[in-house]
Amino acid sequence: MIVEGKNSIDAFWRDVCSREMTHKVTQEVLSPDRVSFIEECLYPDGCRVLSAMTLNLRGGRIVEHVTVQAWDEVS
Repeated sequence: MIVEGKNSIDAFWRDVCSREMTHKVTQEVLSPDRVSFIEECLYPDGCRVLSAMTLNLRGGRIVEHVTVQAWDEVS
């Protein structure tokens, strides 16, 4: 998926953060040209999602955002 432009990026994150689940950001690593972190999400049914994210920056702007996700299976 490619999300480009301030409005599209804003809409994407508003959608994700408005879902009925909790979000927790951990293990942040910051440098002038890169940001990495883990996002832990928990849905009301107990399903957990772990996302490892790396954002490459240029001039203080995101030029690439890579996410790897792992989902629990819900019984």
